[in-house]
Amino acid sequence: MSASNFNLPLLAGVLRQKRFELHNYHGMIKFTGLDPRNRSRRENIVLFTGIASHLSETFGRQAGNKYIGNDMVISDGIH
Repeated sequence: MSASNFNLPLLAGVLRQKRFELHNYHGMIKFTGLDPRNRSRRENIVLFTGIASHLSETFGRQAGNKYIGNDMVISDGIH
């Protein structure tokens, strides 16, 4: 998933600014107003990953390019 295939035209400008702040100042940002109870587990994961793709091109890595994450499998059946 990437920003190019998860189009968010109404948020693109805000996300560009937040990306700059994330990488150059604060190191974290907080989004509010997205109630996860209104979506399935799968929809929440897709939404989170889609928004995150606008903020960074690489996930699960620390300085020095050390991988710290796991491969993600999306399933509504596993809780």
